[in-house]
Amino acid sequence: MLTPRPVSFTTFWSLLRERGPFGMLGLIFTLSSVLILLPMLLFMMATLRQPYERYDYAAIVRDGTAATAHVTDMQLLTNVQINGKSPELITYKYSAGGQTYTDQFATFDATELAVGSAVGIRARNGESVIPELKQFVFPFGWFFLLPGVFLLLGAIFLLIGLLPALRKYRLYRHGRMQEATVQGITSRPVRLSRSSIMQSFAVSYEYTGLNQARLLGEDRTNDILLVNEKKLGDKVQILVSETDDTQSCLFPRLGAVKNNWQA
Repeated sequence: MLTPRPVSFTTFWSLLRERGPFGMLGLIFTLSSVLILLPMLLFMMATLRQPYERYDYAAIVRDGTAATAHVTDMQLLTNVQINGKSPELITYKYSAGGQTYTDQFATFDATELAVGSAVGIRARNGESVIPELKQFVFPFGWFFLLPGVFLLLGAIFLLIGLLPALRKYRLYRHGRMQEATVQGITSRPVRLSRSSIMQSFAVSYEYTGLNQARLLGEDRTNDILLVNEKKLGDKVQILVSETDDTQSCLFPRLGAVKNNWQA
């Protein structure tokens, strides 16, 4: 088995750039989702959610003790509208276990309640709900669609840009060197941004596999010297995977020098 060749981060970065903006976009979208948007949303939920929105409604209804509360305040939550209607925040007091508690409950169904009204509740461990009314909790979950979309886009761009770069990185590290015959060279510039284009060439070649089968391969390069030197039928050095001889790439002459590869 070949000793793995050293491959610097700079070399891997150049492999990523060969695929155009996709690899970079994949990293940006993925990291933005995981390191920025998701923590931001978790922080918002931790700081903006009211105590009554954190209650386990089903558990309180199931296990709570029935009690009677008296409404002390009713406030329309005008910052939230669904189908042109805003929920109401009901503040009420009740007694349980010899203690008096003040709690809140948000709902769209408070039309028959008013300040001073008695209302049936269920209470458990200082938390309470009004079981006869449908609870409203601000739908923070919808905001998680945003990092989800970013993560999905990041995954797609990574598949397009990062995976080919990783395959080539593994060939640089572990591929065996052999000769191939140039079958064609085509100019394929890579657009890095609206104003930046990197000169790149696609080199197609033919080589012999482990079972003596004739295999075709293609790789991109920005080695202008190689492109100027080689023509159809010339020999060129390539790297071939030890486990799958259909995986190959051009031997990076400049990369070999930069990474101090031994002959």
